[in-house]
Amino acid sequence: MDTKAPENRFLKEAESVQKKKEEEIKKKMEEDSEPFVKGKMFFKIIAARNLLNLDTFGASDPFVQVTFDFCKDSFSTPVITDSLDPKWDFVME
Repeated sequence: MDTKAPENRFLKEAESVQKKKEEEIKKKMEEDSEPFVKGKMFFKIIAARNLLNLDTFGASDPFVQVTFDFCKDSFSTPVITDSLDPKWDFVME
C-alpha cells in the first residue's frame, strides 16, 4: 500500500512563483550594481575660504574627508597647516 501523500499542485505553483520572484530580484540587483562596477568618478577639491579658527595656538589645519556609503570607501585631502583659506587643487579618480 502506498502511503505517499498526494502532490499538492497549489504548493508546486506557489514554489514556482516564489522561485521566479527570487530570480527577478537577483537579476534586478545585478542590473542595479552595474553602474558602480563599470563607471568611474572624478573629484576635484579646489579650496575653502573663511574657515573658523578652532585651534588654540595658530590657525586651523584643515582637510576634506569624503566617504561613500554605497561602497564603504573614503579618501582625504592632504592637511594644509595653519590656514583658514586652504587651497588643495586635489584630484581623485
